[in-house]
Amino acid sequence: MKKLIIASCAALMSLSAWSQEWNLMFELKDQKKPQNLGTHVQFSNNGKVLAISADGDSKSNNALAATTLWLFSKQADGDWNLSADPINLDNNITGREFAMSANGKRYVFNQIGERAISDTSKYFYVRPVVIELGNNGNIDTIGQFTWSDTVTLTPNTQPEYAKNEYQLSNGGDTLLWSSFYFESTWKSKVKAFALVNGKWQLFQTIKKKNANGFAYNFCVSGNGKKLAISDIFGGESGEGAVHVYRIENGQYVEYPSPLIGDKSNGALGKGLRITPDGKKLMAYANGRSSNGTSVSYFQLYKVSENACVKSGESLNPEFAFGMETKNWSINADASKLAASARAAGSFEIKTFEFDGTKWQKSGKTLNGYSSSVYVANCAAISPDGNYLVYSQTGLGANYNEGIVQVYVTNDA
Repeated sequence: MKKLIIASCAALMSLSAWSQEWNLMFELKDQKKPQNLGTHVQFSNNGKVLAISADGDSKSNNALAATTLWLFSKQADGDWNLSADPINLDNNITGREFAMSANGKRYVFNQIGERAISDTSKYFYVRPVVIELGNNGNIDTIGQFTWSDTVTLTPNTQPEYAKNEYQLSNGGDTLLWSSFYFESTWKSKVKAFALVNGKWQLFQTIKKKNANGFAYNFCVSGNGKKLAISDIFGGESGEGAVHVYRIENGQYVEYPSPLIGDKSNGALGKGLRITPDGKKLMAYANGRSSNGTSVSYFQLYKVSENACVKSGESLNPEFAFGMETKNWSINADASKLAASARAAGSFEIKTFEFDGTKWQKSGKTLNGYSSSVYVANCAAISPDGNYLVYSQTGLGANYNEGIVQVYVTNDA
């Protein structure tokens, strides 16, 4: 295995086997310049790029903290090498979440700004910014979003009150953007843009009347032809609903009936993932029943051109505190699942495999770093299912240190 030489983070190359299933390949730390390395982690759909963001001081909710992007490329021998020096983005771009094209060249981030309307009041605005990495190391902005495209929050409302997520098609020429509001006036929606002659053009806005939980989460297939949007308060008893769409004549058309969760107040759709080919959809439910009992399960669906049907039994990951939206991932054919969640004073990372009927836990539970405070974490599994990346942020005395661990299976 080749050594990684990284200027501003420590790399541990010991092959510590944490379980029979997963072996630790390397570990990254940003102790020299704490910036919450590992705020978000993601593999490209072609499986050749691993992207890791560091979002400045996210502990203090400073939306304007500097963001850095680390890119690793997969080598022929299975190693992951740092492609170039970490990429520093503008201060008003946040890397708490991002999406990328299949080849790992094009990325979409949140851009957050503020606009004063008086000496004591100001508006915050949120909009996507798309960048492309050139072969010569240049960073180009792809298209521009106008002021009318932005999400503008009510005066003095912080950006955290709007939950914005983005997805890119494999080619990076179709962008979907959801805005879910935590305000009393619900106005959540999903917007779809196409890149035409170098400009992003809105071609559809999708929203639901009387659906307060609509657009909490969404996912789009790599080819851009299938789309799923959650309504976490949907159903007769808050079971949660997932609305599935397909492209027809350049517009997303909804399937006749939404997917409804199995348990009251289950909030199906708190998390959604779809395979690149759009043929399998995984929905995560994370709610609380009327008697206060936690409801948490995954359900896999097969997606055809006209219907979505359950595939196999549901999976209860058995995490004591439930999970957040971005802390789980499926591989390209939805046969493997990786998930992480907070445990007592630490985090747990579990992996599961699907045999066509039911899910089975694979390998031992991996343990994250202990912490006396709540910190963020993120997990992703590679398209081939052979690599797992896990991160924790908010560590250290000032809660601004991050750590990233990359694992490999014995079969890789």
